[in-house]
Amino acid sequence: MVQLFKTRIELWLSFILFGGMLGIILLGIAFQESELREIVSVPPVELTLDTILTAGPSGHQHITVTEFEFGEGYVVEEENFRWSKTWVPAFPRGKAAPRDPIQCVVQPLGVDHHEDILAIEQQQSITGILRVDSSLGSDVATELKKVNPGRELAVRYLLEEVRRIPNETTIRWLYASAIGVGVLGLVGVVALVYQRWIALPDTADHAIDWLDEIPAWEGENQGPVRHTFQTGSGIHRCLLWLAPLPSAMFLGLTIFIVNRVPVSTWAKPSQALGFAMAIISLGGPGIFILVAWIHALRALRWKLTVHEHGLLQDTGSKRIWTNWRSVRSYTTGALKLTDTLIVVVTRLKLVSGKRLDVSPFFHDGQAVAEAIKDVLVPHLFDRAVQNLRERTPVSFEHVTLRRDGLENAGDVILWRQVESVTVEWSGSLDEVVIRVVGRKNPWLRVPMPMFPNAEVFLQLVKASGH
Repeated sequence: MVQLFKTRIELWLSFILFGGMLGIILLGIAFQESELREIVSVPPVELTLDTILTAGPSGHQHITVTEFEFGEGYVVEEENFRWSKTWVPAFPRGKAAPRDPIQCVVQPLGVDHHEDILAIEQQQSITGILRVDSSLGSDVATELKKVNPGRELAVRYLLEEVRRIPNETTIRWLYASAIGVGVLGLVGVVALVYQRWIALPDTADHAIDWLDEIPAWEGENQGPVRHTFQTGSGIHRCLLWLAPLPSAMFLGLTIFIVNRVPVSTWAKPSQALGFAMAIISLGGPGIFILVAWIHALRALRWKLTVHEHGLLQDTGSKRIWTNWRSVRSYTTGALKLTDTLIVVVTRLKLVSGKRLDVSPFFHDGQAVAEAIKDVLVPHLFDRAVQNLRERTPVSFEHVTLRRDGLENAGDVILWRQVESVTVEWSGSLDEVVIRVVGRKNPWLRVPMPMFPNAEVFLQLVKASGH
C-alpha cells in the first residue's frame, strides 16, 4: 500500500508539472498576442524614415515607413532550408552615404528570396511595429557588421513588419486555456498536500489488501495466489515525472507557431510546407509523449496476480485471465538504460496464436518474470515430457528437441554428437550455446531473450543425461 501511495504522489506531481509548464507557455503566448493586438488595432501613422531618424516616431509604434532604401548586406536565418527571419538595414532614400552608420533595421515577413527584398524596396512602403532601442542579439549584430563593411552598427530602431491583427476570440481562448491548465496544476498541489500530510496516516494504518476484494473467477479455479505485483517500476515513474515537461514544451511551441504565422504565409506553398513540417515535427512528439503520459496515469490502477493455475491482469476497466494451459511459450528480455533503470519485458505466446505482453510498468520486472517462470515452467516442462513420450518432437523455434537428438533447419545431430549445451555471457546478454563434437564453431547460438521456453529446454537437456 505504501508503494502504491508513493506512486500517487508522483501522479499529483505530474499534474503540477504539466499544468504549470503548459499554463506558463499559454499565458506567455496570450500576453504577446494581447500586446500585438493593442498596438496594431490603432491605424498606422505614415512617416518617412528620415523623419524617424531625425525627429523620432513621436510615441507611435504602429507605423508605415516610406522613402527608404535597403543596404546591400543583410542577415538571413534559415529553417528547413527556407528563410525564416531576415534583418535588412534601411537608410533614408537618396541620403545614405557609404559610411553612414546603421541606425534602422527592418524585419520583413514572407521573404524567401532576394527578389522579395527588392520588391519591398520598390513599393516604398512597409508597415509594422517600431521597436526603440531593441537589441538584435549578438549573433545577428556580428553578421550585420560582416556583410556591411565600413559601416558602424548603431541601431536605434527595429521595424518588425506586421500583416495580421490577432483575433480577440483566440486571445480569450488562450487565457482560458492557461487558466484551465493552471487550475489543473493547482489541483495537483492541493491533492499532493492532502495525500502527503493529511491522508497518509489513515491509509497507512487501515490499509485493506486489494486481493481481498477479488471474487472467484467464474467457471474456473484460479488456484492459490503465488505472487502479487503493482505498478511503479523505474520506467513507469520516469514517465510520470518527466513526460509532462517535454509534452508541454512541444505542444506549447506548436500552439505558438500556429498562432504566430500570418494567414497570408499559407498562400505560399514553399513557406506553407516549411511551417507545416515544423508543426508536425513539434506537435507529433508532443502528442506522442502526452499519450504515453496518459497511459502511465491509467497504469496506476493496474494489478497483476500470479496464481497457481494462471495469470490475472486487472487494468481497472477489465480483467484478463490467462490459464497456464493456454500458454505455448514465453520469453523474457531486459534492456539496461542506466545502472539503476532496467526495463524487463515478459512475453507470453498463447496456443491460439495471440501474444500477451506483461507491462514493464509493474514494479521489479525481474521479480515479475521470475514469479511467472516459477509457476509456468513446470507446466511447460510436463507438457514437453508428455509430447516426447508420445514421440512428438518439441519445438523451441530455433531448435527442435527429439527423443534421439536435436534438429535445426533440417540439420540433425544425435545426442552422442552433442558436446555441450551451456549458457554463456556474450558481453551484453546471456546466450544458449550448443557445441558438437569435432566442430570448432558452435552448432547453435541464440540469445536467451529470443529463445522461447529456454529454461524448459535446458531442463530437458539435463534430464536426458546428455
